[in-house]
Amino acid sequence: ANSDLGSIDLSCRSNRWRPSTDIIKIKLPQLQLHTIIMSQSINLYPDSVHKSLLGDPEYYPEIDTYVETIRNATKGFGTDEDALIQTLGSKDIHERYLIAYRYKETYNQDLKDLMNKETSGNFGVLIKLLALPIPDAEAKIINMATKGMGTNEKLLWSVICGRSNEEIELLKKVYFKKYNKDLSILVASELSGVLKKFHLTCLQG
Repeated sequence: ANSDLGSIDLSCRSNRWRPSTDIIKIKLPQLQLHTIIMSQSINLYPDSVHKSLLGDPEYYPEIDTYVETIRNATKGFGTDEDALIQTLGSKDIHERYLIAYRYKETYNQDLKDLMNKETSGNFGVLIKLLALPIPDAEAKIINMATKGMGTNEKLLWSVICGRSNEEIELLKKVYFKKYNKDLSILVASELSGVLKKFHLTCLQG
C-alpha cells in the first residue's frame, strides 16, 4: 500500500463518532516515533461497551421504544427509511449500542442483518454501520479499508490511532472474532515504512 503521504491529520473524536476540532498534524517524513508522546488517550467507546464484557448492559425504557420503531419501519412491504434515519441517525454511540443489543435480545436477529436485508447502496452501508455496536462497526471499517486492491490508509488511522489501551485490546478481540485475523499482522501486511511503525505502535496499546 502507498504510505508516502505528505502529512496526515489525526482527528480526535467525540462520543458521537464525529471529528472534533482538536487536530494533531504530523509531517510523516520528519516523524520520529520515539518523540511522540501520547499524553491523553481518547475514550471513544461508551461504558456500556466495556460493561457488556462482564454481563448484560443496563437499559432504560426509551430503548424498547426505539427497537419497536425499527421493527415497525421494516415490517411488511417496503422500508420506512425516514424512521430508520430518525431512530439510528440521531442517537449517540451509547444508545445505538443498546438498541442493537436489545433488538437481538428481543427478536433473536442481529440488527445489522435486518439492515442488510432492508437497505442498499450508500444509504445501506451507512445504516448498517450505525446498526452495529461501535467495536463491530470499526472492525468492519478496517476490513473495508484493507479489502481488495490497495489500502485506504486514512480509514485505518482514523480508527486505530488515539485509543486507550483498553479500547485497543477490545478492537483487536472483536476484529479477530469477526474475521479470524490478527489485527497487528493485518496492519503490518498492509502498510510500510514509518506509517506502518506508527500504526503498530498504536496497536501495542
